[in-house]
Amino acid sequence: MEKHPSKIFIFTTLLSSLTITGFVFVATNKIKNHTPEPTSYASENPPEEKINTKEEILAPDGKYTLVKENKTKTNGNIQQTFSIKSQEDKTSVEIFTKESAKDNLLTVPFNSFAPTNKYLFLEYPAHGKLVHLVLRTDGKDLTKDNQFAEIESAFAEKYADYEITEVTGWGGYNLVVFNTNSIDGKIGPSWWFDVTSLSFIRLSTKFN
Repeated sequence: MEKHPSKIFIFTTLLSSLTITGFVFVATNKIKNHTPEPTSYASENPPEEKINTKEEILAPDGKYTLVKENKTKTNGNIQQTFSIKSQEDKTSVEIFTKESAKDNLLTVPFNSFAPTNKYLFLEYPAHGKLVHLVLRTDGKDLTKDNQFAEIESAFAEKYADYEITEVTGWGGYNLVVFNTNSIDGKIGPSWWFDVTSLSFIRLSTKFN
């Protein structure tokens, strides 16, 4: 009479063990098959590298140096500051400052300085074209109303049938030379921009 309960107990214990083992095996397989991807705490958009540069451009006669400084602002734009330094007395004067997006930064053309060093022009890309600004090098306004002159906008107001294709440099002490095309795509004439009078003079000779 005592042997039957023992068999039942052994059978029940064995069945329970097998059931538990089965649950453990299934759970282990689920964990293996559904291992979560490791969490990345790195930023998806890492901060952009800040730009802090300083460049010096010497005038052709060596008497003046144009100093260009670029500094990144908190909004991501670049604050550009331009100063002129005299080699004779070592003085420096700030002539222009502008906040720009990274794809619209002002640059200094190789022919930027006027022959007398009294003026210079800078350029920057906008809407697929280059825009040119003419400034005095002594820090004073170009006219009583404006610090600088933008060649492209001033020309477009007076000569809507043409568009500027290239600013080539200085044709005299106060004259900036540029080329044009007509609005229908034909090659247009060359022009002078007179910095002192802010006027345009059409030339008979085409400059390249």
